Amino acid sequence: MTGLLAVGVPQSPAAAADYYAGTSGKSGAALKKALHGIIATHVTMMNYSQVWAALKEADRDPAYPENVITLYTGASMPGAQHGSARTQRNRAYVWAKSHGDFDDGGTPSPAAPGNHTDADSWEPRDAVKGDVARTIFYMAVRYEGGDGGPDLEVDDATSRDKGPRIGRLSALLRWNAGDPPDHFERNRNEVIFSRYQHNRNPFIDHPEWVDAIFGTAQW
Repeated sequence: MTGLLAVGVPQSPAAAADYYAGTSGKSGAALKKALHGIIATHVTMMNYSQVWAALKEADRDPAYPENVITLYTGASMPGAQHGSARTQRNRAYVWAKSHGDFDDGGTPSPAAPGNHTDADSWEPRDAVKGDVARTIFYMAVRYEGGDGGPDLEVDDATSRDKGPRIGRLSALLRWNAGDPPDHFERNRNEVIFSRYQHNRNPFIDHPEWVDAIFGTAQW
């Protein structure tokens, strides 16, 4: 098998022990600060074309190497077929500029079976609920406002304001616990780390850190 599975997943969370040096015994704000220092350092920035190329590999369908698996629909689509048309793969942002929030409930989405939506929230399909949650928690740790960008934070609201906040925290905590990292997600993390961006999502390697940081306080 070539492509996605050729890279392999980390042997275990312990295999990245050196990468996470300085986190032992920490929780809450101290752990969040330590992880920020790790994942915000020595990062390779990519332009839009480079991101598309990276996603073709990171999201590759192991059964059809020229295809990718889309996040919300779970459909296998040609990796080169991307754009804004309904028949094309659209690179949606999990932390959306619209600040639309994540929560349980709503009506089924006709465009993405298994997903639900209402006036102020989106519920992804069960198979990727944890993936979405861990992406949001990564963003909240990675972007702390120190590099001229926004300080992204997670709260328990579902409001569409202009602030750099997103929720609902309580739903995201449940999703992380109920949908642990699978082979596809761990491999995606490894591809991005080893070949492209050169940093990791710590919550894929250590999903227990979600509760250690976000389960005890509002950030």
